[in-house]
Amino acid sequence: MADFYIAEIRPFAGMTNRVPAGWHLCDGTLLPISGYETLYSLIGIAFGGDGITNFALPDLRGRLPLGSGRGAELVGNYAYASHGGTETVTLTSVQTPAHTHAFQVSTAAATSNAPANNRFADPAPNSFYATTKTQGSQDQVLGADTVSTAGAGQAHPNCMPTLAINYMIALVGIYPQRP
Repeated sequence: MADFYIAEIRPFAGMTNRVPAGWHLCDGTLLPISGYETLYSLIGIAFGGDGITNFALPDLRGRLPLGSGRGAELVGNYAYASHGGTETVTLTSVQTPAHTHAFQVSTAAATSNAPANNRFADPAPNSFYATTKTQGSQDQVLGADTVSTAGAGQAHPNCMPTLAINYMIALVGIYPQRP
């Protein structure tokens, strides 16, 4: 590999058992401070550990790295080593935009309650559904006991299209100098 900085993180398309020497998977492993003092001096216990005998590597399994700080036109200010997001989301009625459904009906009395041919009831001789809205007729709201919101309050996955690869961190390398 080319020159790299200690604590540098890179995506790695190789299998987990093929991580190059001097690198480690970003899998949250606890490392002893003794033996990794240089790496510890850069990341400390930002990702875990007791800071006395050990420290943790970042755990990027199933996670997407995000630059810390606040970018132009962004809402969040992301602190270094902070976590965010959620794997599932349960939508509420407040998050569902208001909308309507056309439901035109005949005023003729129903003569059948067999729900065939997209009809709830079948008036004779007219179809339950009117083919066109009558000129000048007003839209009506159905009673709350007639319709309700749908859904069971179940969470759904909250994930953009992804490709799973490994991330690795340099355990050795060039020590980054301060500007």
